Amino acid sequence: MGYSGSSGWVSGSSYSYGTRQTSLDINLDDVRCSNDDWDSCTYSTSHNCGHSEDVFLTCTAAEAAEETQFTLVNSNGGAARAGELGLLLYNRGTVCDDDFDDNAAEAICVELGFEGATRWTSENSFTIQSNYDINLDEVHCESDSWDSCEFATTHDCSHSEDVFLMCHDAEGDAAADDAVFRLVDEDGNTINDERRGLLLYNGGTVCDDGFGSLEASVICEELGYSGAEDYDSDGGWEIQSNYQITLDDVSCDTEEEERWASCSFTETHNCGHSEDIFLTCSSPTDQPATEESVTTVNVITPTVLSSVFRLVDDNGNEVEGGRMGLLLYNGGTVCDDSFSDNSADAICREMGYSGASNWDSGDDYESQSGYDIKLDDVSCSSGNWSSCTYSLRHNCGHYEDVFLECETAADEVDIDSCFVQGRRTSGTVIEEVTYTGREDCVELCLSHDGCHGIAVSPLYWSVTGCYIIGEHTTFQDYSWQYAARSCFDRSTDGETEVSEGFRVLDRDGDAIEDGGRGLLTYNGGTVCDDGFGDTEANAICIEMGFAGSSGWENSYSYSSLQDNLDINLDDVSCDDEDWSSCSYSEEHNCGHSEDVFISCSSDDADGDSTTDEVNFNLVNEEGEDGGNSGLLIYNGGTVCDDYFDQDAADAICSLMGFASSGSEWNSSLSWSIKSDYNIFLDDVRCSNASWASCDYSESHNCGHSEDVFLTCREVEACYTEYQENTGWFPDSAIIRQRTYIGHDECKEWCDAHENCQAAVISPAFWAHRECFIVSTLNVTERNNWSAAIKNARCPDETDEETHHFQLVNERGEPSNTREGLLLYKGGTVCDDGFSSFSAEAICRELGFTSSPKYRYSSASTLSDIVGGISYPSMWRVQEDYPILMDEVVCDSGQWANCSYVTHKHDCSHLEDISLHCGDNGTVTIRFELVDSENSPGATAGLLIASVTTGNETDRGTVCDDYFNENSIATACRQLGFEDSRYFQIYEPEDRYLFSYASEVYDIVLDNFACSSNLTNDTSSCTYVLEHDCTASENVYLSCGPEEGHIANVTNQLKLTPRDPRGLYVVEKRQEDSEVYGGVCDDGFTDTTAATLCSYFGWARGRKGPSQLLRNGTSYVSTRLTCEEDRLGSCKDRPYPDSENSTEYMCAPHELASVYCFNEVMDHRIDILRGNINNALQFSINILMSYYKEGELFLLHNDRARRSIEVRACDNVIPAVRISGSGGRYVIAGRLFASRVCDDQCVSIVVGETTKQYCFEPAAASEASSI
Repeated sequence: MGYSGSSGWVSGSSYSYGTRQTSLDINLDDVRCSNDDWDSCTYSTSHNCGHSEDVFLTCTAAEAAEETQFTLVNSNGGAARAGELGLLLYNRGTVCDDDFDDNAAEAICVELGFEGATRWTSENSFTIQSNYDINLDEVHCESDSWDSCEFATTHDCSHSEDVFLMCHDAEGDAAADDAVFRLVDEDGNTINDERRGLLLYNGGTVCDDGFGSLEASVICEELGYSGAEDYDSDGGWEIQSNYQITLDDVSCDTEEEERWASCSFTETHNCGHSEDIFLTCSSPTDQPATEESVTTVNVITPTVLSSVFRLVDDNGNEVEGGRMGLLLYNGGTVCDDSFSDNSADAICREMGYSGASNWDSGDDYESQSGYDIKLDDVSCSSGNWSSCTYSLRHNCGHYEDVFLECETAADEVDIDSCFVQGRRTSGTVIEEVTYTGREDCVELCLSHDGCHGIAVSPLYWSVTGCYIIGEHTTFQDYSWQYAARSCFDRSTDGETEVSEGFRVLDRDGDAIEDGGRGLLTYNGGTVCDDGFGDTEANAICIEMGFAGSSGWENSYSYSSLQDNLDINLDDVSCDDEDWSSCSYSEEHNCGHSEDVFISCSSDDADGDSTTDEVNFNLVNEEGEDGGNSGLLIYNGGTVCDDYFDQDAADAICSLMGFASSGSEWNSSLSWSIKSDYNIFLDDVRCSNASWASCDYSESHNCGHSEDVFLTCREVEACYTEYQENTGWFPDSAIIRQRTYIGHDECKEWCDAHENCQAAVISPAFWAHRECFIVSTLNVTERNNWSAAIKNARCPDETDEETHHFQLVNERGEPSNTREGLLLYKGGTVCDDGFSSFSAEAICRELGFTSSPKYRYSSASTLSDIVGGISYPSMWRVQEDYPILMDEVVCDSGQWANCSYVTHKHDCSHLEDISLHCGDNGTVTIRFELVDSENSPGATAGLLIASVTTGNETDRGTVCDDYFNENSIATACRQLGFEDSRYFQIYEPEDRYLFSYASEVYDIVLDNFACSSNLTNDTSSCTYVLEHDCTASENVYLSCGPEEGHIANVTNQLKLTPRDPRGLYVVEKRQEDSEVYGGVCDDGFTDTTAATLCSYFGWARGRKGPSQLLRNGTSYVSTRLTCEEDRLGSCKDRPYPDSENSTEYMCAPHELASVYCFNEVMDHRIDILRGNINNALQFSINILMSYYKEGELFLLHNDRARRSIEVRACDNVIPAVRISGSGGRYVIAGRLFASRVCDDQCVSIVVGETTKQYCFEPAAASEASSI
């Protein structure tokens, strides 16, 4: 009958059908089916039955489960919550209490989506009862399942017999961490301002036993206010009797941390409603409420979840502005609970219209039952979507679906309506300017592609600021204003970008970017392990930008996260480690215990794939985060205890961010969770408490009885003192910023963010001083700012390896300058592994944090230093010290990112480090490029640096040590070049032409490494003014197109289609002409093809076969080659012998071509034949194939068959059967009746490919059965 299946059946006679049954014949008997296909059934058209054996059947709609017909409403007609007594409605009418009992109450609460019934009564009354008819009576249930219930839709009742029902959620849903407080007025409406209201906790009232001013203040803070104005229990509102009492004996025992987590309470009580708490909260005055302080459940701000709205008609077609349509959110309907004119305006604006002209709710469309209800309780304080809250759970029926009519988008956006008072942002600040009006802020935002919104500081500031914001969240701050870009930028079409593809999530649902182990998701849902293996894991890691997979498994260890996600992918099968070779299904037969967890590996500095991202963590007995103690996990597997010792334990604890001593370990616990993991690490041997000193094996000979359990000692972060006149950081490093409330508070805020490296305070003369917490910091002069650096290690009395650095002069006395021989615990430091980062980190440890640069040397390198430190080749005093430290390797200028070896070395005192911790003056660097004749102004050539320190300037070449992509971009941008496509290392065709460099120039700059590629400012770079280089290491750069390069591909080249497989002919515009001609295929390579395809928007490309010259295409005698996969390497090389347009060096069949294609498989459908009979039953034979890299292939498996969809009149045809294999399939089904759809054409859809087939009219007269 076109449904997806049956949801239940019974047999018998019903008094509501009695007359109808006896008036009908019995036409079918002995129905036997071997499966759920009617073709498998046998039956008899004669019978030996009575009407007491008639079958009653309930069917399930093809695309949606049967919607519940019950709702619960409060006294003002709004939705009643769990724990709240509400009027029971059935199809928008009340329910009579005749025969109603506890089984009926339980069954209906379960039907409504609750755990069960708390109580029911018919002795209550609401004034709204008279607005409803009585729609249900005689409800009698044999059990607590609605399937066991009988009822009548006629009645002999009055509204005095209406049923009132209170339902409850699962036990434990009201735990402290999930607490939901609300304030409501006398009519039960939620209060969001400073009015007095009845306090509700999880839908019930709060008793005043033990309640005081401290408890009132804590709860007001939970509600987003700054504190409590007053509280009392002098109620007397009639609405109180509608609620259960859900909280008693509330006691918060500290005033130092007014947080709900500090409070105790009971959820049983000995109270009456005369003791209900009423509360008045005060608006924020001193400190804005943070995101974390507002506790909500199932109410989500739009900055957290992407929203996609549409308006459709009864057939599912899009409805344009000016017409009423059914409102859909992410493919489901929207319930009218809490919906208002503000909600309507906000959603219309989100869809790109100027506002709403009308809205209503009802069940006007037959198609509504085919949708799920996706959104409820949409409440907006203005006509801006950023002011709205909503719930993804509902208690609605489709008769409450919202219909909406939007006004056609105006020529000018009402900008004022986009600014929401009382919201502020936390995120990346792109630009900050003085506020001169909303229009100017909007114009500035639209000039930045990365702008996602605008924040305006309080207007009472002496200088109000306009902040252009990138990625961000919002929180409550009553003195600020906020506008989302989607409101005033109509080009967004109201759709917030929805993240797609693969991601790896941690336990909290946050993305893991470094390849560490986590839950694999695809388009927001999990991936089932059916068919999954190492090839599939590698393909997906490579698709996400990693070198490959370092391990995968199935697990249910993130159960609380997994249970809230759909399973979006199953049966993943890959022929090789390229995702384009993979097939999969978006339908599944899995549970979350089969979800894939994965870890990926990155490329090392040499470009080799490596799995040495060392990811340790500790889990508890349930497999959840164990904090500082638990089962030790390495990249998703356990660690064997072979050779494991105290050094190994301390090294791993230190690597995880805990103290590097005092850890405890064992392998004697017998947790059952161990068997859920593979063993991934064995034979861990460490020479000290640094992971850099450890060796290990990723193969093992162990059992889980040898798994390591580890307890690490917590360590507090330490900071340097605030350094004045320093604190430069790039905008991209800002983690959060907020109003300054104190130096210590700013450091505490930094403590709360794991990737925070420094707390920075803006100048005191700012009208509104700010605290910034940042992920990176360059300790460079910045007038009137101050910064405290995190992770300067705390002194640790129990840590024998705690460092003690000192500088001494040639007499062994403490140096009174910034330079001298470096000592560690009374011994020297060897130069093995030492770098400019090592020098910077140790200088900072010594307290020299305001210097622009740091330098180091050892006696073995002094003879190579030009303008270096004037130390003798050896100081006699060095022989008085042992060598105590070696292999000091630092990844940055922070000591926390350094590894080292102590008490072991292979050095002599000639390798002792002498350190120079900078000058008090500043260093400026200016670059230029010179050509082979030493003339400046070249676009490619030898890089020259002029380094000025104080009043002295040295001009010379730059050594290539540590010179990276960011260094290239910084130098090119300082030279005035902007097109980064041409920024690259330059290799002169004849280096001999630059041989003059070693005679004319000294090397003045080394280890030049920059952290940003977006600026010409060298303050983001580290470097040293000494070197250990020769002229062969001089840097040569290319910053712009050299002669012969293609400078503007869009205007000079185009790709012309030659056949439907993705084959394109390459054409180039002739010089001083608008005419394009073909490019000769001599020297044309796959690299050239891939570069061109990538530029014009395809994912990949390769060289195609040579093509013939055709009409409209004339040759230019030229060759095109790209040496690398980047446009800056592409050159146009004319043939030297071509002097006029009639002489060609290529034959007419040597035209260059390319295949351009995307990673997604592009299917092709061929119709072989089709027929149909009078009963509208049809069959179609098809051949399916697919294109890959420009070539056509038959399907190699039948997984794609599952994604075939057959449509007629824009509707999916139900119960279609598909048989066959290897791409040859037979599709059989039945067209819709003519009253529904009189079109005899069907569309076969696979992904983005659609093929239509129309049956011949004569075919309809054939009587053949299919």
